[in-house]
Amino acid sequence: MSKDSTKSKSIYRMPGKLWKLLKKHLPKEPKIRKPGRPCVNNRDVLDGIWHVRWTGCQWKSIEKEWFNVSSSVLHERFQTWQERGLFAKLFEKMVKFYARECKISWKWQSIDSMMSPAPLGGSKTGKNPTDRGKSGSKVHLLVDERGAPLAIFVTGANEHDKWSADDLIIHIVAKRPNSDQHLCADKGYDYEDVHQFVGLHNYIEHIKCQSSDVNAPPFFGNTGPGVFGNSAPPNQRMQIQSTWNVKVPSSGSSKDRQRGKPICRRAALQNLLKATC
Repeated sequence: MSKDSTKSKSIYRMPGKLWKLLKKHLPKEPKIRKPGRPCVNNRDVLDGIWHVRWTGCQWKSIEKEWFNVSSSVLHERFQTWQERGLFAKLFEKMVKFYARECKISWKWQSIDSMMSPAPLGGSKTGKNPTDRGKSGSKVHLLVDERGAPLAIFVTGANEHDKWSADDLIIHIVAKRPNSDQHLCADKGYDYEDVHQFVGLHNYIEHIKCQSSDVNAPPFFGNTGPGVFGNSAPPNQRMQIQSTWNVKVPSSGSSKDRQRGKPICRRAALQNLLKATC
């Protein structure tokens, strides 16, 4: 991860090695210049998007001198690429790059979700039951032992966690090995159909019981620093929260900032790239 200093401001740019891999999948830049303003360079645009995703800052806080791209152009290009499904493809390439450079820590995995506001609505939004029924989305993640995301799934905020467990496991973008693998989850996933599905995919499950029975089997094992949220052992939660919450962006709710909840879209990128760079 390269970092430039401009008037005491840290500017984060995409590592050159990763750029060489991802540029093949970006829209091709026109070779013939047409009348009007010149087309913005893809590398500058991706560096700007990278900086916003990495720091959690607002789009309008980006100054044109940093990346030779205005904040409005950055946001417009981000939305265009998102509509084309480009970032889903880039995520797949980044996970494979991470697997090749650092090796995925398959032994311990974890699934969890978080809710974030979505005031503009959209197909993957719903009424947030924890935020007075306001429009929101729920981001579901499956991560490896280091906290690097292997699958991401977005639903409306009113969808129960259990319905996304199978989607996360099925859509892991890297091929799973045949070695022993543990899957940790909180009690939001403690349902018979989830247990059956996890077992069918050859996981050793560690799903917290909803029952208050004192004789219930222990939930927490040696899960390592990669799991997150309530599915982590209490003595590891502080470490994991500090890893995921480098800086909570202002778009998160005040309750999320007070409790130190992660903003998963940014944190997923951070964890994946910190493990790689």
